[in-house]
Amino acid sequence: MARCSITKAVFVCVCLFSSACKQDTNPEPTTSAAPEPTPPPAAAPAAPETRVRVAHGHGMGACEGYLFISANAIRYEDSIRPAAGPSHGFSCATKDLQKFELVDNSKGKVPGNSVGYWLNMTCPPLNNLSLVFSGPPADAKQDFLRTQQARAGKDVAPEPARPEISAETKAAGDRANYVKELFEITSDPRYPGTEQFKLLLVPTADFKNKLVGRKLVGALNRLYGWNLSEDGKWTTKQANDVMFDIVAKPNFEVEKALAAIAANRKP
Repeated sequence: MARCSITKAVFVCVCLFSSACKQDTNPEPTTSAAPEPTPPPAAAPAAPETRVRVAHGHGMGACEGYLFISANAIRYEDSIRPAAGPSHGFSCATKDLQKFELVDNSKGKVPGNSVGYWLNMTCPPLNNLSLVFSGPPADAKQDFLRTQQARAGKDVAPEPARPEISAETKAAGDRANYVKELFEITSDPRYPGTEQFKLLLVPTADFKNKLVGRKLVGALNRLYGWNLSEDGKWTTKQANDVMFDIVAKPNFEVEKALAAIAANRKP
């Protein structure tokens, strides 16, 4: 069963699932046991990652999150304080890393949230990227030293205890996510303007809810070459496709569109 609603122009879906596994309690007798298949080779264990807290300044404003360092890659997630607009997260394979410079500018600095521990890196197309180790000064210093250890292939000291993110920071993150998703909607070349967009919200939510409830998402994918999740957990781009390519068409009606899809026709 799925229940969907629209909140601040963002599709929010809560889907409940239940499943049961039935086993045959009276299997047919067999005369001989089939040979056991050869198990596939075990996958190589993932390279351990060291997580450090960093901030990324970009002109007006900044984002903040975690940098993950392993033998294979360096990646960043702006999960604490997301960037307004598109995410500033990135991933760089170690083999593509052209510069990874740790800079200690803390000498003579007055302790504060930014105490002068920096990372400068280049990984095309990311050029001259600067990250500052953030959080409480003692934690920033510890993360700086842990990054040195990780890059040198040494044993890495334990991660500092991370305090709970404040309600204010969470609220700022929520606002940034709303801005990011609204940016993605309004920057779509198919965006019809604010007034028309508002008119499309309710029929789009109804259409999506019934597509999921009647198990027609797979048929829709086949008709349009899409890859929508059948549980309704779609990205903003995917929701845009449904709204702008189907619901925004002249004379669109939910039930007629559903009937066409059920008959393997585009609405």
